[in-house]
Amino acid sequence: MSLISAKARTGRNRYVLLVQYWRKPLAVTGMIFATWGMMLRVADVIRGDEVRSNSPQMHPLIYLALIWMSIGLFRFRRSMPIARLRIAVSTMFLCIALFHLLRGVLLPSSGVTAFSRFGSFEADTALILVMLYGCNLTWAYHSRSSQLFLIAGVTLVLNAVVGQTYSLSFFGGQMSPLTALALLANTLAIVTINANRPQVRVVFLADEIGLRTRLMLVAGVIVPWFAGGLLVRTIPMSEQHAQMASVGIAIVIWCIAAMTIYSGYLNNKSDGVRRVAERRLRVLATQDALTGVLNRAGLMIEMNRNWERFQAGKGTSGVILLDLDNFKKINDTYGHDEGDRILSAIGDAIRPVLRRRDRVGRWGGEEFVILLSDIEMVDLFTVAERIRKRVQGLAEALTDQDAGADTSEQPTYQTSASFGISRFQPGDKSVYDALKRADVALYQAKSAGRNRVVLHQDLAA
Repeated sequence: MSLISAKARTGRNRYVLLVQYWRKPLAVTGMIFATWGMMLRVADVIRGDEVRSNSPQMHPLIYLALIWMSIGLFRFRRSMPIARLRIAVSTMFLCIALFHLLRGVLLPSSGVTAFSRFGSFEADTALILVMLYGCNLTWAYHSRSSQLFLIAGVTLVLNAVVGQTYSLSFFGGQMSPLTALALLANTLAIVTINANRPQVRVVFLADEIGLRTRLMLVAGVIVPWFAGGLLVRTIPMSEQHAQMASVGIAIVIWCIAAMTIYSGYLNNKSDGVRRVAERRLRVLATQDALTGVLNRAGLMIEMNRNWERFQAGKGTSGVILLDLDNFKKINDTYGHDEGDRILSAIGDAIRPVLRRRDRVGRWGGEEFVILLSDIEMVDLFTVAERIRKRVQGLAEALTDQDAGADTSEQPTYQTSASFGISRFQPGDKSVYDALKRADVALYQAKSAGRNRVVLHQDLAA
C-alpha cells in the first residue's frame, strides 16, 4: 500500500496505479456477494423451496463460478504465470457456462429437470460468465482476444445492471440482485487488471485528456440511463416494448461510451507522439551531435542546477576543463574526419569514469567540461588523472579498432589532454567564476608541457 501510494502521488499514471490497488477489495466484494447468494440458495434447497418466478433463484453452480473467479482475481500476479489448476478449473466453469448458453439458445423452454430444481442457469448469466472467464484465460496469451472478451463482458454486465434498475430481463433470462452485484464487482476487478491497456488507461489518466474522457463517459452513461428509466417507468407500455426500449437505451449508452473511450485513446496517442517529439527536440537542443555528450547549452543547464544547490547549502561541485593537446596539428595532418573520430571517442572514454549524477559536455572545439557534484578536491584530481590516462591511450585504442585495415594508411599520432580543475567557492557570483579558475589552471597545464592535471588551488599556493 505504501509503495503504491508513493508512486501514485506523482505522474499522469497515478490514477492507474490507484485503480490497480482496488483489484483485491473488488475481488473480495464479489466473493462476499457470491457467497451470500450461495448460502441463501443452499438454504432454500435444504428447506425444499421451489424456484419462484417473482424472485429469481440462481443455480449454485453460478455462485461457485463467481467465487472461483473472485479467488483468481484476488490471487492474480502480473509477473507470474497462471497455475495449471486455476486454468483447469476456470476452463471447466467456462465450458459449463458455454453449455448452458447453448442450451438456453437452442432449448429455451426445456421444462423442469433435475438440474433446474436447484435454480436457474439462464443464457444471459451464462454469456457473461463465458466472456469474463474468456478474458481471464486469454489475458496472458492473446491481448487482443482478451480485450474483446472484456468489452463484451462489460457490455453484458451493464445490460444486466440496466435490467435490474428497470426491473426487466435480457435474453429471456432472469438474474438475482446478488448475482448482478457479484458480476459487477468481478468485472470491475478485471478492468483494474487491464488498466494498463492503452484503451483502458486513457480513462484513468491524471491529465486533461483523462479528465475530459471521464467527464464525457459519466455524462454519456448517466444521462441516458436516468432518462431511459424515467421513460420506461412513466410511459405505459407492454413488457415487450419496455424490454426493447431498455435494450435500445443500453445500446445508446455503449455507443456513447465506446466513442468517448476511442476518442480519448486517439487523443492520448497523438499526445504521446507530441511528447516524444518534444523530448527529441529537448535532446537535440542540449546534446552535441558529434560526440553524443551535452553541448554548451546543456552544460549550462546542469551547471546552473548545481549552482542553485550550492547556493542553498546542499553541497559543492567540481569543474574539470579538458583541452586536447595538438589537436589542430592532427586535423591538418590527417584531416577533419580523423579529428571528428577522436572527438567522438572522447565521450566514450570519459563516461565510464563518472558517476551517474556527473555530467560531461563539449564546451567548444576540442574543449570539454566535466561537472562533478558533491566531491572533494582530492577526488576531483583523481578523476581527472584517470581520464587523462584514458585519453592518452585513445590513439592506441583507435588503432586496435582498425586492426583489419591497411597498416600503411593508419594514423601514427599520439593523443593527450591538459586539465584544469576548480570548484564552486563561497565568494563566487556565478558558475563562470569556477570556469575562469579552471581555465587559468588549464593554461598553466599547457605552459608546463601539456598532458597533465593542474589544480587551481596549487596556483594560489
